[in-house]
Amino acid sequence: MEREIAWDWQLRHLRAVNKFPVRPVLAQESVRENIQTGRNFPGVIQDAAWGVFLENYQKGYGADGDHLKTFQEIKSALDAGVSMVTLDLSEKLNPKAFEFSKEMLDREFREAVDAEEMKSSPISFWRKNFISRVLRENAVSNSMKKN
Repeated sequence: MEREIAWDWQLRHLRAVNKFPVRPVLAQESVRENIQTGRNFPGVIQDAAWGVFLENYQKGYGADGDHLKTFQEIKSALDAGVSMVTLDLSEKLNPKAFEFSKEMLDREFREAVDAEEMKSSPISFWRKNFISRVLRENAVSNSMKKN
């Protein structure tokens, strides 16, 4: 019964978004939600694909690994075929980092991420992107304080 309700819900959403020039995210689950429902990322992706097939939806869609907290969760979601991830940094976020120098940010990052994780290309990208964004925001914030 639950699966029938889920299919009906998904098919109605596909019919609704089909009227607009959008690409919906049809599969969006967190690890916590998967545990609570007894599902997994591959099953969520397969169910979304099946709904697309049933409805003959041809405009494209996405899948999100939601609220991912660990590298293993990210890997599991990406291996299943998600097209995007939403990171949950709530356990890692340090509000004081906005005041850190680039050197201190580098040191804190190296201490937080182990050597194997540093070798992966996504981490290298995230690190560069995060540090440049924080430094930019910090510079803007500091210049606004002076004015």
